Amino acid sequence: MADISRRDFLRSASLMVPACAIGGAGAAYALRTVWDSSLRESYDFTDDLGRTVNIPTPSHLERVYFSGPIGQIMLYSLRPELIAGTTLPFTPKELEMLPSSQAALPFMGSLSEGDRTFDVEQLHEEGIQLVLAVGGDDRSIDQPDDPDVFQETLGIPVLCMNAGFETMGDAYRTLGKLVGTERRAEEVATYCETVFQRVVSSLAALPVEKRVRLYYAEGPDGLRTEPFTSAHAYTFGVAGAYNVADFDTRSESGLTHVTLDQVRKWDPDVIVAWDSEVRDGADELIRTSPDWKGISAVESKRVYTMPNTPYSWCDRPAGPNRCMGIQWIANMLYPTYYDVDMVYATREFYEVMWHLDITDDQARALLGY
Repeated sequence: MADISRRDFLRSASLMVPACAIGGAGAAYALRTVWDSSLRESYDFTDDLGRTVNIPTPSHLERVYFSGPIGQIMLYSLRPELIAGTTLPFTPKELEMLPSSQAALPFMGSLSEGDRTFDVEQLHEEGIQLVLAVGGDDRSIDQPDDPDVFQETLGIPVLCMNAGFETMGDAYRTLGKLVGTERRAEEVATYCETVFQRVVSSLAALPVEKRVRLYYAEGPDGLRTEPFTSAHAYTFGVAGAYNVADFDTRSESGLTHVTLDQVRKWDPDVIVAWDSEVRDGADELIRTSPDWKGISAVESKRVYTMPNTPYSWCDRPAGPNRCMGIQWIANMLYPTYYDVDMVYATREFYEVMWHLDITDDQARALLGY
């Protein structure tokens, strides 16, 4: 089995060629032959980094993989049948809102968190025709530093796309062209743009001094977090929260360790925590442990569980799932500024994004009402 690590992707082309990565010139030639034969019905496409890549036409595109989960969940909202593998694990709770086909998807690698690997042989055995490298607000997430080296290493066409909050609509339109679902893509693109603009404009008049102090509690002990400089915390900033984690970090994976004493000094008004049932988070620990007593958010019972099914509302992946997160946070912190029917907003989101017709009661359960 040939595994290519993230460190290898960052090497120069002279140090990394398909022959080395796959196991000899013959193997490299074989992979290139597979690539060429799969593109007999193909065309040149220029991606968001200005790279021109020869890819299958929509009618000949059947098997797509990803450098990370942002591209995976975007394609799920357009043409889930093209998804050939998963870059993230699913819990049984998350799978309750996903078709059974998603549970059986193989994992073949990811650039999303830490030093992951790609199983090149498996990618070809699975007949992958295209790898989507979709980056979020910080493009280091889910995108290789050198896409051309990445492409040569995999022996499969790689397209790079930018899909942050402000570019999500255009990213969906591009993806719609790639997979032949322009009308559906326009619907999702318009939805994402409308939600983003509605939240931003609603909070435009919010005075700086009225911003609510928020701590994002990650991990099983609640003592990992993301500062405002992290792409993993952008949801909270867009929704008008003041992130109390006032340190800087450039770690791609985030999840920076802090101490409980530090959280006490920050004394947040609100805590948003991972779900203990779904995500091995600390929401219940924070609410009930005597160690957390005395913190304003705990004393005022403003510790909120971040909804996480079928995908997190706020982070990981930092993709279109956050269109629900910014609404949830904005309404929770500033109901007079972002005054919307959140049950309706939740049902609308699940229908537009995930093809799910949920009930009012299901929406209330997700919202924690």
